[in-house]
Amino acid sequence: MTSYYLWSAVPALIVIGGALLAARAAWNRRRKEKETFRSIARTFGFTFSEPPNSSNFMTVIGDWEMKGTYNRIPVRIYGKRVSGQKNNSESTFVDATANCQTKCQLAITRETTLSRIGGAAFGLQDIATGDADLDRRVVVKGVPIHIVERIARNPKFQRELARLFELDGMIHVDLHGAHYRRSTVFTNEQSLRLLLEAMTRTAAALEEAAA
Repeated sequence: MTSYYLWSAVPALIVIGGALLAARAAWNRRRKEKETFRSIARTFGFTFSEPPNSSNFMTVIGDWEMKGTYNRIPVRIYGKRVSGQKNNSESTFVDATANCQTKCQLAITRETTLSRIGGAAFGLQDIATGDADLDRRVVVKGVPIHIVERIARNPKFQRELARLFELDGMIHVDLHGAHYRRSTVFTNEQSLRLLLEAMTRTAAALEEAAA
């Protein structure tokens, strides 16, 4: 009878053992990711931080953030788990901050059917940039129209927008700067450098166009 109960427990022990091995593998993978983030932060001269937690385990699996300047533009890079995504996975967010004094509403997104109609819900007007190729790539919305037109038709800003929107990922530009989201962990230093170059140049051009 005792041996029967022992054998009946074997499947449960196998499941528990497999779960522990999977958890251990995930822990090691996450720890290596965090080490990569720290290395990237050092390379760019950014600060790296993690929210304080009650245990080292929670710190390792938790969120993270890098901050610094690139091309003299303030940047923030951070990881955050977004509910509703597959397996509640972590996304990487990047912000390049523009310091614009002009008062207006501005939203520039990638050209999609949804983006064409989305701004209408917020009362934003669809603005043509005057560049046919750029107009095929992006949707510009905002008010007042004359201010947004002046910004969107600035040649330097148009060049940087075209360069930025050549990159993959969820990108939008507003009066606060350029913003990027990728639904995976971002650990490639060269890809990040390329992204930061495009985003900060766009933010700098936006400041000039909105001056």
